[in-house]
Amino acid sequence: MLDPVLHRRFITHTTTLYGDAGTAWLQSLPALLDQFASQYALTELTPLIDLSFNYVASGVQQGNPIIIKLGFNEKALAKEAACLHAFKQHGGVSLIAHEPGMLLLQRACPGTSLRSTFPHHDSEATRITCQQVAMLHQSPIPSSHAFYDLSDILSVLDQPLAIPTLVLVRARQLRDHLLATTPHPVLLHGDLHHDNVLRHEDGWLAIDPKGFIGDPVFDVCAFIHNPMPDLQQIDQPANIISARIQLCSDILHMDKQRILDWLYVKSVLCWAWSLDGNLDPSYFSTFTTLLKGIQ
Repeated sequence: MLDPVLHRRFITHTTTLYGDAGTAWLQSLPALLDQFASQYALTELTPLIDLSFNYVASGVQQGNPIIIKLGFNEKALAKEAACLHAFKQHGGVSLIAHEPGMLLLQRACPGTSLRSTFPHHDSEATRITCQQVAMLHQSPIPSSHAFYDLSDILSVLDQPLAIPTLVLVRARQLRDHLLATTPHPVLLHGDLHHDNVLRHEDGWLAIDPKGFIGDPVFDVCAFIHNPMPDLQQIDQPANIISARIQLCSDILHMDKQRILDWLYVKSVLCWAWSLDGNLDPSYFSTFTTLLKGIQ
């Protein structure tokens, strides 16, 4: 079911983050998959190659294309389910069923991601992402929910971190200013990068939301950071970053400096998350340096 070479990243992430419990969960995956396949009449299940933190397989349910997602972190999947329910009719993929540790989802067809547009059609990809952001942000915040506030997520920056002091101080100052001046918080996707925007028929659908409440500007940051590591491997990545900021500002009527400030905070946040998860933080440390040259 899992190829130790093709799915090495997923296996490494699970065992690194969750230790012996993660290893035991990986060993239970075949039985879990068989259980849900029988319960929901799923056939032709095939794992995706590029797995990261969850096991994801494509398949068919009564002739309809589906995706099944299994994860060790049940709370994270529950938040994703609640977020997808809120995003219904606003550009999110449809949630078919949810159980602890499992999501059954509509499969986008053909399912090509925005990564396929990089770098030759980057302006087009930026416009598509802005359209998705605008649609998602029309979703009303549920009256009763368990979504984190963005301030809760960013509190990690107050912890002792192996990040240069000047970088941390700047990130904290910008964070505090941005949070204090957020005009109208919305339900954020939280991770709207290239691989999470998929072609579906004649439009696009967002997948894998994290579900935060906060400043709408925060939601363009994941796209501008990505795709990883490709963005930093091309000539003059700062030019692409700058062009994306300008387009997001123009299309979504967002202040350019506010986008740039959130990018800095998000970069340091991802740097901190990488350190916490024993992952390589170099991409985000380099990105914070790149941002210094952008006006």
